[in-house]
Amino acid sequence: GAPVEDPAVVGALPGDLESMRISLAGVTQAGSSGIVQALRERTMLKELRIDLIGCTCMHTEFPMNLCLAMASLRELETVCMAADWPLMPINIVEHLLFRVKSSEKLHTFRCRGGGSPDAPRAFMTDESFRALIEALEGKKLKELSLSLDHVGVQDYSIRGLADLLSGMEHLKSLYLSLTSSLLADGGMKCLGRAIAGLRSLEMLEVDVVDSVVSDGGARCFSEAV
Repeated sequence: GAPVEDPAVVGALPGDLESMRISLAGVTQAGSSGIVQALRERTMLKELRIDLIGCTCMHTEFPMNLCLAMASLRELETVCMAADWPLMPINIVEHLLFRVKSSEKLHTFRCRGGGSPDAPRAFMTDESFRALIEALEGKKLKELSLSLDHVGVQDYSIRGLADLLSGMEHLKSLYLSLTSSLLADGGMKCLGRAIAGLRSLEMLEVDVVDSVVSDGGARCFSEAV
């Protein structure tokens, strides 16, 4: 119940924390500075879950300060991020995802989009999705979860996702939620083939509710898997 910007609250957190979960909905600019300070001083973190949905400080210096704080987290193995991707400036998206890319010990990545069924459908921009793909290239991930519900991912981006997956030979768990997306036959076929090549995969879940998928595309995907 204490304000998060209170130095006593931030200072009370153990310095050797290995896991932090942060939700920034409604956090003020003063509060966000306390969060940045807390992150910067917890260099032993192995797991970071951060929810930026509803954050009102995305057009201040906070996002860049957050990225700088994440740069000191060299031990991260698990990163979970949620954000209103279509509403975020592309430079902030790129900086946040660059911190993911620079996490050398990363083996689990989960990403969730914002939006709701009642809101107008918004597409994750090509630039944002490309930044996401580039951040994960070359990672020896064991678990990948991309839940982009109501964001919408277009077919040309699905092909990029397929190319990314084709190189993830260590992946054991894959969850893809691509609701409200435009999935053409070619993209579904590429995605199916990429998943079929994941020889270490033990768990697979794909959700395409309310997406535009033809019978041909669904058949290509199913046959490949």
